[in-house]
Amino acid sequence: MCRYQSDDECKVRVEVRFFNDKEEWVHIRGSPYSASFKEGTPASDNLLNGSAMERQIKKELERLQSDLTSCKKETITKDKDLKDVKVLLTVKDNVDQTMKNTNKITLDIDQLDEALKLFVKNKQAKDSQVKQFTKVNKDWNDLKTQIKNVKKEIAPLVANENEKNNGNIKKLEEDILQFT
Repeated sequence: MCRYQSDDECKVRVEVRFFNDKEEWVHIRGSPYSASFKEGTPASDNLLNGSAMERQIKKELERLQSDLTSCKKETITKDKDLKDVKVLLTVKDNVDQTMKNTNKITLDIDQLDEALKLFVKNKQAKDSQVKQFTKVNKDWNDLKTQIKNVKKEIAPLVANENEKNNGNIKKLEEDILQFT
């Protein structure tokens, strides 16, 4: 456990690293962590199960649910004209972005899970929060499955468009060489 105390209002950056089997210092998942302290903040806000954490849980549940809903809409292919290159690229970009952010989203969900477990243990969690978290977790698992399926679905279409574009580029280069 790490403890620190600041006599002045400030921002703190905490880095937690370990020495791995390759003899390198590497950050643990979630590190570095940033925190800030403001003068006049109630002491209860600094407790892990204080009112600030309660507000954070509520805010994170809402943010995650909103992000997952938005991502699901952006990556679903039903009722989209995938023959339109712009539509196809938009879906592909959203799939790629979600895959790139998978570790960050999973970390956010895991941190929220730990906070809720603490609140449940201290009998501070609301049933609605636990249900909402269960829904977020289910939606995240569903989205990961959807992303894999959509990636497989659009892969041949993307490859076909790449071939067309490469052919067009080659033809253009040949035409330019003819005129020079």
